[in-house]
Amino acid sequence: FRKFRELTGLELREGYGQTETTLLMANFKGYDAVEGSMGTPSPFYNIELRGKNGKPAAIGEIGEVVIVPEKAGRQPGVFTAYLDNEDQYRYVWRDGVYHTGDAAYMDENGRYWFHGRFDDIIKTGGFRVGPYEVENVLMEHPAVVECSVIGVPDSLRGQALKAVIVPGAEYNSSQELALEIKNFCNQRLAEYKWIRLIEFVTEMPKTISGKIQKTVLRSHA
Repeated sequence: FRKFRELTGLELREGYGQTETTLLMANFKGYDAVEGSMGTPSPFYNIELRGKNGKPAAIGEIGEVVIVPEKAGRQPGVFTAYLDNEDQYRYVWRDGVYHTGDAAYMDENGRYWFHGRFDDIIKTGGFRVGPYEVENVLMEHPAVVECSVIGVPDSLRGQALKAVIVPGAEYNSSQELALEIKNFCNQRLAEYKWIRLIEFVTEMPKTISGKIQKTVLRSHA
């Protein structure tokens, strides 16, 4: 963001939406753009954050982004069906509310911050960690071309953070590089977000739309 602004004089404004929706949130004009934030909800949507128990998440608490329409099960700007998959459609629209499956938290200024898919949240040592934040730090290391952070079973913490990394062609997939990347990230993250394991791979499993398949990575962990 800063580099783009320096080179072009233009300001990037992040937003958030899904294939199933239009723009749900953004750093709208008239407000300061905050780097890394999803922004604030569009006035066309009633958006809430809810925990696994269905109750609203507190400020700073990670919850699922849901759309609560005026009329249960119907919302302008949201899709009306999945092709040949009515069961999935009913699942995301359960209880008359659209469940995005995405995790975020809201800060004290009403801005939302993305934390990845709700089912990808890692529970470690009594804390909940969104992989997105850790992945962003990983991508700052010059050796990292692609990465994905997952939770793996850990006898002490319940889950430990594991980073699956595609390194640059000029880097050797060595223990020395793994230690360097660990130290790089752990110096920039709170201790409960530290990476405990690193695996180097030549490519990531992906969907046809190019998204990394964390479920596949977890099944091989």
